[in-house]
Amino acid sequence: RSACLAIALTASVLGSLANAQEADGRKQVLVVNATRLDDQFSIVWARELPKLLGEGLNGHVDFYVEYFDFVRFPRPEHESAYLDFLRGKYAGRRIDLLIVIGAVAIDFMSRHRNVVFGDTPVVFYSLNPSQSRLPNSTGLVNPLHFNRSLDLALALQPDLKQVYVVSGAGAADHTY
Repeated sequence: RSACLAIALTASVLGSLANAQEADGRKQVLVVNATRLDDQFSIVWARELPKLLGEGLNGHVDFYVEYFDFVRFPRPEHESAYLDFLRGKYAGRRIDLLIVIGAVAIDFMSRHRNVVFGDTPVVFYSLNPSQSRLPNSTGLVNPLHFNRSLDLALALQPDLKQVYVVSGAGAADHTY
């Protein structure tokens, strides 16, 4: 549901862009994702979002995606490399909408927005609130609620005594 809500939010922002679209102009949409392309959420939005945007803009959209994997490559020198990469790759290209996924990516863009993508509108999605707020942006912060899963498990199995949480090895996974 959260993925659909984020996609709908993005489509609504692009709807207003479509009204201003030139007859043969294509909207340029860039996604900056903090995670890996094989992350489950990334798999879902990467399949659905281009399709929905294409339908909403009558196929007049160029869709670009950058996966920075900030979780596995968090060092400061990686951040400057990401910035140089974006600046070089998208130099001279107008981006009509920037979609930023993940609190780390939101913080990255808020630190460097004046260098790349200046006043481009932003739609963001994150499980955690970011440290900063991007100007000219809207989005969704959708925190995980493990207690709801535990409540359901207890309702289905009232005699439940132990629960095991299987998570990854990254720093954020340790908090879960």
